[in-house]
Amino acid sequence: MAFDFSGYMRNGNAGRFCDAVWGCNMRGAVRRMSDRPHLLILDVSGFAYRAHHAMPPVYRPKDGQPIGAVLGLMAMTWRLLGVAQSDKPTHGAAVFDAPGKNFRHKLDPGYKANRPPSRNVELAEQFPVMHHAAETLGFKTIEVPGVEADDTIASLAVKARAAGMRTTIVSSDKDFGQVVEDGWIEIYAPIQRRRLLAADVETKMGVPPKMVPHVQALWGDAVDNIIGVDGVGRDKAARLVLRFGGIEDVLAAAKDVRWPPVRAQLMKNA
Repeated sequence: MAFDFSGYMRNGNAGRFCDAVWGCNMRGAVRRMSDRPHLLILDVSGFAYRAHHAMPPVYRPKDGQPIGAVLGLMAMTWRLLGVAQSDKPTHGAAVFDAPGKNFRHKLDPGYKANRPPSRNVELAEQFPVMHHAAETLGFKTIEVPGVEADDTIASLAVKARAAGMRTTIVSSDKDFGQVVEDGWIEIYAPIQRRRLLAADVETKMGVPPKMVPHVQALWGDAVDNIIGVDGVGRDKAARLVLRFGGIEDVLAAAKDVRWPPVRAQLMKNA
């Protein structure tokens, strides 16, 4: 694969990372990676957005460059790479949203239209620094024009699985639950600092990972401004999917849904 951790975080790389963020000099430690195929994927855009809006602004003293999200990202990454001594990644990708709209906006012009623009300019200014910092840590940085980072990450994980490589996706995004497969694809939630396996996804979403998209289609997603079926929350969506199957099966069996308002909504779209 194109992204390889061989010799990552050599002294020169660590020094360039420190210089890129703070404008300082530093000697870093050389780390050895395991030979076991293991891909680590960072959802940089998702983490950066959360870090930027959750933390007070931080600026680099020498030139006023905003770096709060950069520091949050790098602190998380360094912690990840230092935690598991017996399970280090052999490959790594840091995935970013490409500037501009993606194919989902063509499908639905209202997609994410509810997100506030406040402080987004300062966040955008930090992405070039994050690209450089991630590269100095040994990650291949990836952004695909017209495609959301989530889709790129899921595609990488599935392709890695097909190639016989285990994958850890570092993200707090619930959407990745659908690709979890024990022994092959797992999620590491950086805020909770815990790994999420298939049983965790099922506990949270009420259905096995492969059925998560069907629950989300019925439930909708207020964060991304995606409208679901009126009156259907996560639990009710899971119960419908468990009883009838996927979204097409639910629509086909709409007349058998026992909740009258939900039945009426589904029959409108059947």
